[in-house]
Amino acid sequence: MIEWIVNVIGSENAYEVFSFVLTFIFSFIAVFAFTFGKRRRKLFFLRVVLCFIAGIFLAFGLGMLNTLGAGNAFAIPLRLFCYYNLYSSLFGIILLCYNESVAEFVLLWCCGICAHHIANKTYPLIQNIFGINDTQTISLFHKETAELQGWEFLLYFIIIIAIMALIVFLFRKTAKPFSDDKPTRRKVAIVGIVFTVIINGFICVSRLFEKESFALSVILKVFVSTFCILILAIVSGIFEISKKDQDYLVIKEILHQEKAQFENLKTNMEAINTKVHDLKKILNKVEDKINEQDMKELKEALIFYDSTIKTGNDVLDIVLSEKSLQCRQNNIKFTCMAGAQKLTMMTPTQIYSVFGNIMDNAIRASKMLEKEKRFISLTISESNGVILIEESNFYSGDIRVINENSIETSKRNKSKHGYGIKSITYIIDKYHGTTSLSAKDGLFSIKISIPIVNEN
Repeated sequence: MIEWIVNVIGSENAYEVFSFVLTFIFSFIAVFAFTFGKRRRKLFFLRVVLCFIAGIFLAFGLGMLNTLGAGNAFAIPLRLFCYYNLYSSLFGIILLCYNESVAEFVLLWCCGICAHHIANKTYPLIQNIFGINDTQTISLFHKETAELQGWEFLLYFIIIIAIMALIVFLFRKTAKPFSDDKPTRRKVAIVGIVFTVIINGFICVSRLFEKESFALSVILKVFVSTFCILILAIVSGIFEISKKDQDYLVIKEILHQEKAQFENLKTNMEAINTKVHDLKKILNKVEDKINEQDMKELKEALIFYDSTIKTGNDVLDIVLSEKSLQCRQNNIKFTCMAGAQKLTMMTPTQIYSVFGNIMDNAIRASKMLEKEKRFISLTISESNGVILIEESNFYSGDIRVINENSIETSKRNKSKHGYGIKSITYIIDKYHGTTSLSAKDGLFSIKISIPIVNEN
């Protein structure tokens, strides 16, 4: 079949035509590797097959068209026209097959093309290491095309696809724009289009001059591979910066809300403590006038609301007293051994946020367990100039700890949840402290250490 095609188009055109077809096939694979898991349109597989077949014919036709400019003044413009149309067709294909935002398609299209270029330049560099001229053959072992063996085509495909798979593995996780972050999507769209146009134009032009010098050929391949990796790194960097900015804004808003919540809590707890104190005085006066059973029930009711905890820090006392009351309401045993006199470097809002989030997460996890396992332990101590905070509780299900200071939330919209732990880490980092999480055998623990500030 291949020999028949070569005879029809001419052996002098075969290399360029097949180069276009292979470029389409590999780029198609790379782009679809990045789009894997995205929302598909109806009749997805039929669309993919039809688009692939149409793309093969388009690549063949563009390859033939490109040969018309060989050796004349239109060689470079015609080559650019053909390759830009080839890569544009890939963008059109993913638009036809998937149902996502255009900005996201630009990102995935850009990443896929970069992955293909890296693989397409790395393989000939390997050939050059073995002393093979990549402009003459795709073999790693024979210098002449006539010596090519059938299995060498298979090896060629395997190596190219393996390199692309590695690139996809390294960069696909970062190729996830926030659907509600329009500024980031615009940045990615602009970067993707500009860089893709530049690199494709450079490759189209440089390919015409690679045969003039072996050293120039190697330099161009290294440059293209490096530039494509740079593009992927920049795209990844945009999302990393955007993610941090978004997290910062969310945490800032959370802290602002928690400041108001703490003021309300402080007022409510003071009111409760005042009422409990007054009721104790009243009970002492009428104790001999109430039967023993009624007096016992009244005292138990007062004990329920008299959940004052003394830690040496007034703000923390308020926070933990309120959380202790929640524990009692949910039949959760809460033990607290705390000496927090030196926790003065943190603002009331920060204390409320850190310990409120710690306790809220523990209470939420404990409520899902049988009563025997509803247990929360909190200790705060000082050692060698460091404040040590440790909380532990049982949990059910799976908790995935990432990098020891964050967890993968079990909630559906992962990008909008998990800010409790992020808020804790953000605040502790401000005081040069460390946060460490552990989840093993059904027991979750968080350990925090904060250097004690010398106020003198």
